[in-house]
Amino acid sequence: MSNLIPVNTQADAAKLADATHCSSPVPKSEPAAGLEPDYLVPVSTRDPQLVGYTPASREFSQQSRSSENRATLRSLTSPGFISSERSWLTKDVSLAVDAEKKRAREMAIASEVQRQLLPQHMPPLETLDYAGSCEPAWSVGGDYYDFLDMGRGRVGFVLADVSGKGVSAALLMANLQASVRSQYVIALENLEKLFRTVNKLFYESVTPGFFATMFFADYFDATRRLRYVNCGHCPAFLVRANGICEKLGSTATVLGMFESWNCTVGEATISSGDILVVYSDGVTEARSEAGELCGEERLLAAVEANANLPAAGLLKAIAAAAHNFGGKEQEDDLTLLVARAC
Repeated sequence: MSNLIPVNTQADAAKLADATHCSSPVPKSEPAAGLEPDYLVPVSTRDPQLVGYTPASREFSQQSRSSENRATLRSLTSPGFISSERSWLTKDVSLAVDAEKKRAREMAIASEVQRQLLPQHMPPLETLDYAGSCEPAWSVGGDYYDFLDMGRGRVGFVLADVSGKGVSAALLMANLQASVRSQYVIALENLEKLFRTVNKLFYESVTPGFFATMFFADYFDATRRLRYVNCGHCPAFLVRANGICEKLGSTATVLGMFESWNCTVGEATISSGDILVVYSDGVTEARSEAGELCGEERLLAAVEANANLPAAGLLKAIAAAAHNFGGKEQEDDLTLLVARAC
């Protein structure tokens, strides 16, 4: 409310004009007759609904917001909205489940493709009984073995381990296998040249830091002669019929890590009753719950304990020994190649 004072007479006006010289307070008069008390209240021409302009407009704004909030709450809790949200949630879950099923199908297909890359044919030999197996730790893996038919009673035995695990390792494994299969026919008499070419092809295909280890053995049925190249792989065991174990160690460094690369070729003769065991590190590095590794000694003990079995039975016995020692989920690909001389 304003402090304006109504003026009634000219005398009062004169008094007000001289009010600064009065020693007593200026008396207040009653409103003039015929004038409403609200005459002295300033009247706004602004929109009374502007937020914050007057207490009345603020109250109106708060009521308006409360009404909007209640309307929003009603819409959020309405059966239609809840049904819609449930529909979207169900759709999201369904999409996630479908994506997971799709990945599972793709991995199953990849696993089957990789299984088909393993040897489907075993060239016959008169003096050697042999078998191989590969158990990836995941759906697909980076280990592989192969039997290469070189004709006229001659077979190439291959066991390789690509660094890494899973899909990336499987792709590199397929690349390495293709390199070996495409080159071995044209380099039968020169293993050094064969593996220099394989290393070059693999080196040009992999990302720096990736590599592969490989054991390759070239066996002649007529002479029982074995030539081998070990590219940074675990030493193969040649267990003689008298129980003595010879280790066929590295003759070269790993494949794919160095552009400039060379190897040497080792030789051995296999007699009746001798056993050749080639394996990946998934066998010797199987780890117990206490953290202890299976190791070469336990592998050799498994071979000696089952030395009277044919190649396929011996292979299964060695794999079972590694699994039983690990006693938990397989951590690495487990690949074996076993040959027993007749």
